[in-house]
Amino acid sequence: MLKNFGYFLRKVNWRLRLLFGLPCADNIEILYRLNRLPLDTPSGSTFTFPWGPVTFVSASDIRGQFTEIFYQRHYAFQTSNPAPVIVDAGGNVGMSAIWFRQNYPKAKITVYEADATIAGILNKNLAAAGIADVDVQNAAVWDKDGTVTFDNRGQDKGMVSDSGGVTVRAVDLAAHLPPRVDLLKLDVEGAEYAIIRRLVETGNFARVQNFVAEFHIKHSDMDDVAASLHLLRKAGFQVTFKAEIGPWMGEADRPSTFDIIGKKQVLAEVYAWR
Repeated sequence: MLKNFGYFLRKVNWRLRLLFGLPCADNIEILYRLNRLPLDTPSGSTFTFPWGPVTFVSASDIRGQFTEIFYQRHYAFQTSNPAPVIVDAGGNVGMSAIWFRQNYPKAKITVYEADATIAGILNKNLAAAGIADVDVQNAAVWDKDGTVTFDNRGQDKGMVSDSGGVTVRAVDLAAHLPPRVDLLKLDVEGAEYAIIRRLVETGNFARVQNFVAEFHIKHSDMDDVAASLHLLRKAGFQVTFKAEIGPWMGEADRPSTFDIIGKKQVLAEVYAWR
């Protein structure tokens, strides 16, 4: 009863703060305000975070991105490098890049975003956050240089597709990796399998110390999923999953460098580390 009453008082306080235009005091209050955004909020609207305004294309996307990246800290990892090299493939509107800069202030960050419109929003959001030193590449990461057709759906679900609506520049990620990468993050809506194969084929996965990828698992992709997991192990990584479904599956034989994983393993965000 007291717990429920305490939460009621917090909600009253949050509503008053919102009414008077006061900034959010913590992540819980930010989530409260994000959850109040109507799902039909127009694309191009802004939400004011403690660091500044963020333009977004989908209310559900910005809510999910904040929850996973800032609240649940999906990309938090441990490194002894004071200036880690981070490659963010699939940067969307920049929430991950902003989080990386806030939490690894000396990091060298490269972000790839294939959708030209969203890449423009990403640059705008970085500028609004006072971030001027992130290398933003308007290109799709792929297994070869050139161009690909891209289904630009306007949210965080754009993908390389034979039935795509536009042609975009493609970058062979394996060929363009820096000599050492402390974190490689992939959120590329199905292109991850081809990219992983290419990274292993070239041997350039050896440059990567930590890897996190959102696997977009469909029934037809199960062979690709199994093959990709095998390739990650072949490349010398410890591998585990994080997902909202499935039980904890025991402990890894070597603790993960990712804070959210530690020793525990769960079943299809894929984490790999050396």
